Amino acid sequence: MFLRETAVPLVAEQHGLIAQHVGVPLEDGGTEFVYVTVWRDIASIRSFAGENWKAAVIDPSEEHMLQETSISHFATPETD
Repeated sequence: MFLRETAVPLVAEQHGLIAQHVGVPLEDGGTEFVYVTVWRDIASIRSFAGENWKAAVIDPSEEHMLQETSISHFATPETD
């Protein structure tokens, strides 16, 4: 799988990455997956993704494998 063999190791080398997790469907034959990365801060994301950090970073060699992508960014809620 491209994600496991190429994308995960590439992202693992990025400065500011805290964790990454890949989720695959529980049902056989499912084609969707989720890829969650946890970064130290937005500056770390920008260092990896560039100024267009709100868009998914897709390697051109994997584009043909994807029907669609989406990306969302979340922050940890502040605690009092």
